[in-house]
Amino acid sequence: MKQAICLAVILISFAAFSKASIDDIQQANSSYLKEQEKKGYHFRSQIITEFDSEHSRQEVNLKLEANVTYQLIARGDDDIADLELAIKNIKKSKMIELVAFENEENVIGYQFSPAKSGRYKIMMEVQDFTDHEKGFVSFMVLKK
Repeated sequence: MKQAICLAVILISFAAFSKASIDDIQQANSSYLKEQEKKGYHFRSQIITEFDSEHSRQEVNLKLEANVTYQLIARGDDDIADLELAIKNIKKSKMIELVAFENEENVIGYQFSPAKSGRYKIMMEVQDFTDHEKGFVSFMVLKK
């Protein structure tokens, strides 16, 4: 019986911690989005994923339009120490040069405008974790 109670307390604590972490990320994203909407950007998409040492990379395929300015924003919780983003055209497998504009702790921001419309692969990778060896990352795309 004691083991069941201890397990329940641990699971409830983990769920509460995870929710707080995601809520913090969402609140930061919401504030950022409000600022960017004033500059003419619109929300395009968002993904929130839990990463761990065995699953530290995720790829997302998106259809992007030529001559549209996009922002890629990746925001990690306090358990993410180092995060990387890259993007390439799927057909040509050529990396797109990204212009960094946001580089605070746990946040990466890039701006770019594809020369051609098409499908692009965006790669997110957690390079390093803090003590917990897992954490949440929000990936948001804005367009103008």
